[in-house]
Amino acid sequence: MDLQIKNKIALVLGGGGGLGGAIALSLAKEGVKVAVADISIDAAEKTVNLLKEHGAQAYAIQWDLARLEDIETKIATIEAELGPVDILVNNTGGPPPTTAHSQDAGVWSTHFQSMVVSVIKITDRVLPGMRERKWGRVITSTSSGVVSPIPNLGISNALRLSLVGWSKTLAKEVGNDGVTVNIVLPGRIATGRITFLDEAKAKREGRSVEEVSKESTAAIAVGRYGDPKEYGDVVAFLASGLAGYLTGSTVRIDGGLISSLRERRDYYAIIVHRANGATEAFADRNAVCHVIEDGYTQYLAGRAGCASRSERSKGCRHSLHTSFYSYQSGSDSWWEHQDCNRRDASRKHCRL
Repeated sequence: MDLQIKNKIALVLGGGGGLGGAIALSLAKEGVKVAVADISIDAAEKTVNLLKEHGAQAYAIQWDLARLEDIETKIATIEAELGPVDILVNNTGGPPPTTAHSQDAGVWSTHFQSMVVSVIKITDRVLPGMRERKWGRVITSTSSGVVSPIPNLGISNALRLSLVGWSKTLAKEVGNDGVTVNIVLPGRIATGRITFLDEAKAKREGRSVEEVSKESTAAIAVGRYGDPKEYGDVVAFLASGLAGYLTGSTVRIDGGLISSLRERRDYYAIIVHRANGATEAFADRNAVCHVIEDGYTQYLAGRAGCASRSERSKGCRHSLHTSFYSYQSGSDSWWEHQDCNRRDASRKHCRL
């Protein structure tokens, strides 16, 4: 299959091996010119040599993502060697295993800069050219931990999830310019990173690496760890000309490790502002009327509204100032519907 990206120019961060190296190779096989960036120049050059064996044009560059001040120089060098970047693959190294609590602020700051801020600023640098040319791909590799947090990867779970929110927001902003923005979530792909995590877990729990690996494999629908090539090929498709209508998505490549159905539910929150300045919040999604005891009974519109107009009006009359909000899980948004107060107890303002 022709992915329609021959002679496009890609920048693959963390391309010196593992998932990044596999992505670089999959792109190179499609005729893409690839800049391979890695903190280790030896690792980057090793990948580049492999790409050249497949007839690709490639360039290795040493890049420490924690050094934000180097971004302009690095990208200018790549542009001089290969040309402006059409495909950006944000693939950063992960932090060591940690709990979510009791981590020094400096540790959070260091990883936030290298894993999040660097990705955003590098994207900011290449995005104007993509928009001007009306074609671009931004693909960010995170972790299945953003869907189902992985125990003992507290920093990784938190920081990688922030990139999902950023990516989905960015997709809305640049979609009309021919630029797609997507997230890929690797599961248990057989790389050095997974070997490291399995070994750390085995040591922590006093078990053998084989036991840990067997346990992990048992949870995967296809019954094995993934091949890095399988991951790289999916990313290459997302980078292709065939995927122009796919944006703002999170794509799990995990062999069926995580199985979830996202049920669409409507939630309603009632924010009550008391005369003494106190504020109380209540959330409900099933009740027809939500009853609050506060020296008297208030009837507030729930999911379907109160049973009668008199109850709706009573709810507004008894509440000094009440705001109704609805939440739809499919849209990830809270929406304020109306304010009720003593001045306006009409049906229009009491019913959701």
